[in-house]
Amino acid sequence: MRKKRAFAAFLLAGILLIASADCTGRHPGQKESGEAEATRGASADTAGAFAADFTLRDQYGTYHRLSDKRGKPVLLVFWATWCPDCMEELPDIEELYRTYQRTGEDMIILGVNTPHREPETDVDGITAFMEKNNYTFPTLMDEDGRVFDAYQIRTYPTAYFIDSDGRIKDRVKDVIHLEEMKRRMQHG
Repeated sequence: MRKKRAFAAFLLAGILLIASADCTGRHPGQKESGEAEATRGASADTAGAFAADFTLRDQYGTYHRLSDKRGKPVLLVFWATWCPDCMEELPDIEELYRTYQRTGEDMIILGVNTPHREPETDVDGITAFMEKNNYTFPTLMDEDGRVFDAYQIRTYPTAYFIDSDGRIKDRVKDVIHLEEMKRRMQHG
């Protein structure tokens, strides 16, 4: 009888862990540095620092170097095709991207995805996902995961707001909607 109770408790704990899973990209029990304080805003170790430079190719085959974007504010959004929170945010990113294209405002919006990183698909799968959903904003393919590591991505979606001098202004590790994106970009 004791074995059955122990097994039932173990099974229940496993189910609760699975049910608590979100888009963190980490095990549910794994702690994250900075915890709650860093979750929604700029953390002490990123605000004001220069954004790590990189060069990556987007879904159209165009290469983007972050340092070449200096002089313009940048919204850098790390996301995944399997993340429900990202699915909530992506339409707003697309709308913001199209608005800035239409108005000619000097603001850059870049998505970043990491093909092949479990459980993400490959470049073709990400591109097909974007085409199917009519997402046209450039999404950079971080195929070796170095950019994700440099930006310490542990939660999806994560957005970095980078000012026109190339410094990190803010980091949001949660879903962010259109009006808030606009507000944060305008103050960059």
